[in-house]
Amino acid sequence: NVNMRNIQCLSSSDEGNSERHWAVSNLHCACRMKEKSGYVAEISANGLGQFSTDAYPPETFVKLSPDELQQYNKYWDKVEQLHNITVDREIIDPRADLQTGEWYVLRCHYMGNGSIEDSDGKVSLPYKLVTARETMDVWALGLILFSLCSSGQLLFQTNPRSGNLLSYEMVCNWDQEAAESSVYKYIEDPLAQDILLRMLGSYEERSTLHMEAVMAHPFFAKTPKTEETTNHIIQTRLKEKAARKRAFENAVSTTSINEWLKKRTATILCWDLDFQMRMHRTPSELIKKVFGSPENAPIIPYSYIILPYKLARNKAGKITPVTKKDVESAEQMGKDMLHLSKTCYFACQIQKVILEKKNHKWSASELAASLPLEDGFQDLVTEMTSLASKDVALFRDDPMYAAKKIIQNAVVRMQERFEESKRAFVYLVDEFEGLPILDGRHEVTTKISDVVERSLPFMHMCQLYVRGVSGGSSGIVKLIFQAAFPHIPPSWDLEATGLSNALDEKSMINETRILHDAISSDSRRGGASILGNAETLFRSLDPKRNFGGLKRVTNGEASLWTSEDALKSIQEDIVNASSFSDAYGAKATLDRKLQEKDKRIAELEKQLEEMEFRRKMNLTALPDDVD
Repeated sequence: NVNMRNIQCLSSSDEGNSERHWAVSNLHCACRMKEKSGYVAEISANGLGQFSTDAYPPETFVKLSPDELQQYNKYWDKVEQLHNITVDREIIDPRADLQTGEWYVLRCHYMGNGSIEDSDGKVSLPYKLVTARETMDVWALGLILFSLCSSGQLLFQTNPRSGNLLSYEMVCNWDQEAAESSVYKYIEDPLAQDILLRMLGSYEERSTLHMEAVMAHPFFAKTPKTEETTNHIIQTRLKEKAARKRAFENAVSTTSINEWLKKRTATILCWDLDFQMRMHRTPSELIKKVFGSPENAPIIPYSYIILPYKLARNKAGKITPVTKKDVESAEQMGKDMLHLSKTCYFACQIQKVILEKKNHKWSASELAASLPLEDGFQDLVTEMTSLASKDVALFRDDPMYAAKKIIQNAVVRMQERFEESKRAFVYLVDEFEGLPILDGRHEVTTKISDVVERSLPFMHMCQLYVRGVSGGSSGIVKLIFQAAFPHIPPSWDLEATGLSNALDEKSMINETRILHDAISSDSRRGGASILGNAETLFRSLDPKRNFGGLKRVTNGEASLWTSEDALKSIQEDIVNASSFSDAYGAKATLDRKLQEKDKRIAELEKQLEEMEFRRKMNLTALPDDVD
């Protein structure tokens, strides 16, 4: 086998000639590839191995099962007994992986074909022997070249006295990925990287590689004919190294983020069904479903709002706009948020109706009559009718264009608030309290309209959630002007009329998705990209990832982000809360009461039917069981 120990610097034997040259020596134990019995790693008659294990390639090592390990040890015990020798234990002793407990050995053998026989019968090794082949020389040369190009770095750790490997696990499990990791880490020369990735690659990569091809590589043979090939190799390796560096940095970043998330997360066991429902419907959970719920979505708080004014705490500790003008702006902002929600709800109803009658050519009046709306939507119906009259053909083919245009008009109306104030403040929202986090405030100073537009789906989901939790518009009051809570400005009444305030997952997702489709220039963009934009926004505003001190509370299935104080309150409530059996008993009691009500309703309906029958038949007497 060839290694650094075989390379020597020799002086010339000619008298008066002081020239020196490098030579490869000590190859008396080399195997001839043409011999049928040319197996590598042979232990000689005296029990010694005329080789060092550091030059052997991965295919000459093997992992043994417990039964195979027993057979292996039995073989070498027999060799020593039959031939009265002591075999070199540094070579034949199995190497254990201390982490997994698995055993690895070199595919070595005693003279011959690896089988021995005594009076008890034939004893064989638990693996196939490896014949000498050119790929082994390619590997050995690759190890030498790796050391020369890396300032003496060894690919595998060895015993400095004997040159034998200290561990077999790494070389036995060597693959192309391991080769790329080491070569790109320690080798700077792109040409050296290229040839080493072939010489030190997997067996499949080396099996067709001959020494002639190695020596013809541009690293060894730089000629004008190879200039184009050389440049191509250099560019390819530079790109691949850069890609691996990015992948490594991302992996390190992911590990760091996972550690950060672990410290910020509290896992709870809660039997309160209402609280669990809230966790499943938080903006941070539902917004991922809006955009396809990508598995690689960043785990960060997605519940936030952007306001055209600054918030602060008053003497009573309540959150309030700072100036009188800001108070007026807060009232208008809440009205605009409700109006936008109303347009999204209106668009969802239009979409629902037209999906029920596909390919139908709608008129504005027919569509308006088909919409399942309560009072309070006449202004939007009028706006839709006006848009339809401007392009009747387009409306008949696609009524959703008018619905999206109505949403876009509402978005413009909201953006005008920010253009007037020339300010924008991003506030993370406590999903348990429904309050903006003042410590999580960040001012946007550039491209305010763009930031607001991209953030509207997140803001919309947030206001749907706080309305659902509070059961009405008072949730928005708390969100943008806590000091006024629970008072609802009268100017909001019209916009709030007809809106649903339920924590309905399907409708919350549909509304937010249709808002995104209406304002996005490219609705085909992947969810991971859109959620990544939110992470990018907070990375620029909050590079230390403080997120206003918010903690992530999870039950293993869903989560919400809340403050440290709120987390303590949740944990105390859980400690004081009823057990599972009590919670189950309470639910059973509620179900029983509902069943009793259903039974009573059925009885009353039956009595009403009988009364109606008697009235029609002019029977004045009532049944005895009628109250």
